Amino acid sequence: MAANTGATDSTGRKNIYNVSYGMLSTGAKTAPDGYESIELSDIKSRRLKKENVDLRSRFYDTKNGKDYPLRVFYTDIDGIIESVEKDKYSKGTSLKVTLHDADGDESIITTDFYGKISADLLNRLVNAPVEKELNFRPYSIPSDFKDDKGVTINFYNAGVSIKNEGVKVERAFKRDNGLPSSEQIEDANGEMQTSRVKQVNFLWSKIEGKFSSAPQASADAPVNSPAQAAQPVVDATAPKKTALPF
Repeated sequence: MAANTGATDSTGRKNIYNVSYGMLSTGAKTAPDGYESIELSDIKSRRLKKENVDLRSRFYDTKNGKDYPLRVFYTDIDGIIESVEKDKYSKGTSLKVTLHDADGDESIITTDFYGKISADLLNRLVNAPVEKELNFRPYSIPSDFKDDKGVTINFYNAGVSIKNEGVKVERAFKRDNGLPSSEQIEDANGEMQTSRVKQVNFLWSKIEGKFSSAPQASADAPVNSPAQAAQPVVDATAPKKTALPF
């Protein structure tokens, strides 16, 4: 695998990672040495309670009968950005960051284009250098805030940290210099949902094309595991309600 496990040998494959539960996850036939199994139901139960879930050196079995039935978690990956793309699928839109990784392979980081992870990652990519080896480390930390009625709201502070030569790449935009706020909107079922469409579109306008001239790896490498489909995007045209603090 090209995510950081201590191995340095190139596999010659294309590795695809989803940002999941504050980690990089990918499909595998067998678990790496030293990894321990965890039930997906346990992960989901603890996440619903907004608890910290340590998934380092862990995997779960999807039991889906496919060639790569295991979902294996990794903390981070090093690589030089080849491209940053907006990919549309039948079920939504994904942000796809393609790396020439430290093992000499091509690795792809994917996440929901209009999600919290994408907003954080794009904001840091605005400040990230081109043609430099960077470290990408997802995070998901239980946090809370009080709303305007004094009610405590629990949530996960989530994103992807980027480091350049060990130095953290900071976000380029905040509210005071132009970053649109996330919004609470009413969806087609009358449920309140968080929309980051305006925020992500603003950040994408700052990053689109920045890495398009980076050197490309061969497109002929075999794929190690399929990317998961992106989730449907919240309708940004629904009536605006309130801004969120994150």
